[in-house]
Amino acid sequence: MQKKFATCDWCKKATFVQPLTYLDGYTNYCCDSCKQIALFDVKCFNNEELTMQKNKLLQKSAL
Repeated sequence: MQKKFATCDWCKKATFVQPLTYLDGYTNYCCDSCKQIALFDVKCFNNEELTMQKNKLLQKSAL
């Protein structure tokens, strides 16, 4: 991933950050010191999003 100089969305420091994209297309940026918590946050959100999408498909197929 390409880094750029911007503000980290987790710690709000101006530093070099890298983009993290959620399944819904939204992108946040994290610095190296926040990377672990940011990746965990994105993975949790994406897992919940996938679960919701699967549940919607199951509900539609049950009708």
